[in-house]
Amino acid sequence: MAISNKLLVQFNYKLIDGQYDFYVLTTSDKYINSGAYTLDKPIESLKAESVVFDNGRSLFLMFKKGIINRFELMNQIEDEKLSLKMVQASELKDYILFRLFLYSLNNFNSDEIKFNNITGKFYITNPKWIAKNKKTFKALNINVDQNLYIVGEAFTFTQLALFINKKDVADYPRYEFSNKNGSLRRVLHPDNDNVYIRKTLFGKKAEIPFFEFSPKGLTNNKVYYLYRTLDLLQKKFADLLSFSFEKLNIVKTIGKGRDEKFEEAVKDIVAFKDINVIDWSNSDEYKKEFNELLAMFTLGRLGQVTSENKIKPGSYNLIYLHHKEYYEQNKYNDPYKNFNPKEVIQHVTIEDSVDKIIKNDKAIYNTILKEFLIKDDIINGNKISLDNWASFNFSGDYVFGKEKEGVHYFIIVKPDGSFELIHKSNNLTVFENTLLNKCSDYLTNNKGKEKTVIANPSGNIIVISRTAAFALPAKEIFEVDKIGRSKEEREQYLSGVVDINLYEDNGVSLYSVGIKGSGMNTSIPKASHLYQIDVIEGQNFIEELLETMAVTFVKYKSFTVMPYPIKYLNEYILLVNK
Repeated sequence: MAISNKLLVQFNYKLIDGQYDFYVLTTSDKYINSGAYTLDKPIESLKAESVVFDNGRSLFLMFKKGIINRFELMNQIEDEKLSLKMVQASELKDYILFRLFLYSLNNFNSDEIKFNNITGKFYITNPKWIAKNKKTFKALNINVDQNLYIVGEAFTFTQLALFINKKDVADYPRYEFSNKNGSLRRVLHPDNDNVYIRKTLFGKKAEIPFFEFSPKGLTNNKVYYLYRTLDLLQKKFADLLSFSFEKLNIVKTIGKGRDEKFEEAVKDIVAFKDINVIDWSNSDEYKKEFNELLAMFTLGRLGQVTSENKIKPGSYNLIYLHHKEYYEQNKYNDPYKNFNPKEVIQHVTIEDSVDKIIKNDKAIYNTILKEFLIKDDIINGNKISLDNWASFNFSGDYVFGKEKEGVHYFIIVKPDGSFELIHKSNNLTVFENTLLNKCSDYLTNNKGKEKTVIANPSGNIIVISRTAAFALPAKEIFEVDKIGRSKEEREQYLSGVVDINLYEDNGVSLYSVGIKGSGMNTSIPKASHLYQIDVIEGQNFIEELLETMAVTFVKYKSFTVMPYPIKYLNEYILLVNK
C-alpha cells in the first residue's frame, strides 16, 4: 500500500462561517496582473488572514469575522475594474477554501522557518537556503491544485542588482527579505537594487531535495516541510477542517535493474571512438572545470582525444558552453543554432554542471558517454546499443509516438532492437502501417496534451499521461531513531517511493518509477509521479513494458519513468528541430 499526495478533506462550514468572512475580488479585465499590488495590499494593510490568487480573474480573501465590511474593503481597493462579493465558505471550491486556511499560516514563524503569504502565494523560507553572498535565496512554494494534490515547488529569489537588463524584469514584484527571520515584504518603490524578485539567472532551477534521510537532511527536504505544514494546519484548525491522504494498492513491483553492467559496456564501446572536447565558454573563469572535463576523456583511451574549437566531423563532439538563456539575455549569438544534426554532439552547460564536474566527475563522465552512444545510434542508424532488446523476446514491432507543435514523431522498435524513426507534419500523410495511422489519429485528436501513445505487436494501443499524484514516504519515518534501508523498512516507510510500482485504483491503471531500492542512496531528489494508462484500442499491456523502465542509462543510477525507446524518440525530436 502506498500513500499518495492527494488530500481527502472535510470542512465544518457552519463553524467556519461563524469565525471568518470570505470575499471574492474579480476584475472586468481578462485577468488580474500576477504582479499587481492588489494581491499584497490585503495582507500588508487590511489585516487579512489569508489571500489566494488563482492565476486568473479572481482573488480570494479571508478575514476574521467582522474585522472589515464590504463597503470599507471596496474603498480600500480603489480600482474601478475590480468588483467585490462576500461569500459563504460552502460557496468556495474545496481547493480554494483549503488554500485560504493553508496560507493563513503566514502568521507562524520559528527560528528555523518562516511562512510568507505574498502576491497570493505561500512560501516557506529557511536560513539554510540563503546563499553565502546573500544575493539569492531559495523558497519552497506549498500549494494544493484543483484536485487537492499537495505539492512543494522550489523557487529562487534573486537580487535585482544581478540583472543586467532591468527592462526584462520591469513587471516583476519587488520584495525585501529579512536575513534574521526569513520574512518577505512587498516593496512598491525601492530606492536601490538590493530588493529581490522571484526569478533565477540563466534558467537554472532551484533545487530542494524531495526527500533525504541522512541525519543532516532528514529535516531539510520537501516531504518534511509538507508534513510539518499540514501538522500545523491540523493543529490550528482541528475544529474547522480535517484531512487524510489517499492510499493506493500496489499490484506489482520491480526492483532489480536489467542493465547492471551497462557502465562497463559503454566504456568498452566508446573506448575506440574519437572524442573532440570543445570550449565555447569564452572565459578563463571556467578554465579549471573545462580542463577537468577534458582530462576525464584523456586517460585510458584507445581512440583519439582532441580539443579543437570547432565541431569535428566523424568524432564525438563534447561542447562546454553556457545555458541557452544566457545567450538570449545577453543578446549574444546563439551557438545552439550552429549544431549540425548529422554529427554526434553533446553539450555540457556551465550553469548546470560547473559545481558538479570536480565533485562528481564519475557521474558526469558516464552520463556523457551514454548520451554519445544514444545520439550515435540515432544518427548512424544502429540498433539499440545500450541494452539487449532481443532478450525481451517480443513477438513483433512496438510503436512509440508523441506530438510536438503539431508534428507527429514515432519510433518503431523491431524484436532484434533495430529501429526506425519517422515523423509527419500534416494530416494528409498516410502511413502504410495501420497501427501508425491509428496512433497518429489519436495524436491529432489530442494535440498539445503531452501524452505518449504506444502500440504493441497484437494491435493494442495505450496512452501514458503524467498525473499530479506522487507517492509520499510514510510520516512515521520522521519518528524513527535510525532509518535503515533494508527491504522490510523500504516496504514500511517508502512504499511507492522506490522501485517501479504498478497500481490499480478503482479500475484505473497507474504506475510510478522511484529510485532503485536495492543499494539506494540517502537522497531522493524528485518525487515519483504517477502515470496513468488509458486504453485506446484492445487491452492494457503496460505490464509487459515495465522492465523497459528498469534501466539506468537514461537517468544515471536511476530507473527511467518511460519505456526507454522514448529517450531515443525525444533525442530524435531535438535533432529534427535544430
